[in-house]
Amino acid sequence: NPFNFLIADPDCQAIPVSYSKQARESLRAYREPLDASSEPVRKLLDEVSGSSSSNETITFLSQLCRVIHSRVTPVLRHEGAPYSPEESLEKGTGACRDLAVLFIEACRHVGLASRFVSGYHEVSSELPAEHLHAWAEVYLPGGGWRGFDPTNGFAVADRHVAVATGASPEHAAPTSGSFRGTGVESQMSVELTIETS
Repeated sequence: NPFNFLIADPDCQAIPVSYSKQARESLRAYREPLDASSEPVRKLLDEVSGSSSSNETITFLSQLCRVIHSRVTPVLRHEGAPYSPEESLEKGTGACRDLAVLFIEACRHVGLASRFVSGYHEVSSELPAEHLHAWAEVYLPGGGWRGFDPTNGFAVADRHVAVATGASPEHAAPTSGSFRGTGVESQMSVELTIETS
């Protein structure tokens, strides 16, 4: 159950949230929006808040995840930096990393600390399991970092395996490195088996 916790800070139980001074300091890198004046993100937030009569944080996060899932069609895009939130909303399509960035930006607009996660998830679709996946995590006092997967439209439970996290996608690369030389090639291969018990 991804919701098996209580939000300990009353100022974080409803949107907009207000973290304690200590939490604000330690979460600074995860709270700053890329573009605090983004009109498309504001419209998305209006849509989310208009679709629910509750301003409870968990209700907001679940609804945001569902709205992004319904508005932006997931596509497989192997290369390239994530789209900006505006691009994802304008195109109406995006890779998992694009949807995660959009979710993160919307969360930061309402004061929620959020971060980018790279990893794997169990799939029962036509996508091979060895494809990296991306989702977002939100910091909730009393619950810690809680995952939300807008590509699939639900909260993260036991079907995701996080490999790297960061305040932005650049800081959540699951592998990195370099080599120097001539006549040398580098290739990475992954073999992944996910078993459920």
